[in-house]
Formats: sequence, C-alpha cells, structure tokens
Amino acid sequence: MAAIFNPLGPGPTPAGGNLIGSVGVASKPNIGSTGNAWNATAVAAAGVSATIDTGGLANVSVFGSASAATTIGVNVSADGATWYPSSNSDALSAAGDFYLQFACGARYIQLSSSAAATITATVAAKG
Repeated sequence: MAAIFNPLGPGPTPAGGNLIGSVGVASKPNIGSTGNAWNATAVAAAGVSATIDTGGLANVSVFGSASAATTIGVNVSADGATWYPSSNSDALSAAGDFYLQFACGARYIQLSSSAAATITATVAAKG
C-alpha cells in the first residue's frame, strides 16, 4: 500500500484543511448602521420607516428611542413591495428606549409607529 502524500506536512490536518489544501468559508456581513430606519425623524401616527434590506440574514435586532408613548411594530416583506405586520412589537408607555430581537425569514423589514413621535431607530441583522 502506497503512503498518502500530505501537502500540509506531517501531523494532524488543521481545522478547515484537508489533504488537498485549505477550505475557505464565506461569511455573511452584518447589516445595520445607527438610525438606518429613522434618524431623529418626526414620525406621524401610523408612520412607517425606510425599508431595510437585511440580505436574508436571520437574526434581527431593532433598537432606538422615541420622544413619546408609541408602539413600535415590525412589518416584513419578501419583495419590498407587499408588506405584512409581524407579531414583533414594543409598546412604550412614555418616551424612552425600545429593543426587539427576533429570528426573521423575510428579506425586507420596515418599522411602524402607532403614535406621533420623534424616533431614532436602527435595524441590525447578522447571519
């Protein structure tokens, strides 16, 4: 039986390697910059934010602050045109901060506000 040539040298094969060579693993970038949904924006009652393309990344966080009592809701879309309300929301009884974290299969996210307020909101996502 002939010996197997190991181009990585003698000893155990390192993680991510094999007898042929290294194996690269592509990573997905994180999405989200401060105020990408609303940035100190005067939002009317029933107002919606900018559309955020999460790139299909499944782990989503929504966070920020509002100047008045409101409910921050999350709408989702597969195509960025047809929107559906999700079950994710945070009801603020007064001005303050909000934070939501959830898994999401939809590519596009939009926030809604039930009442008028000045809102800064970030939508962040990672794989």
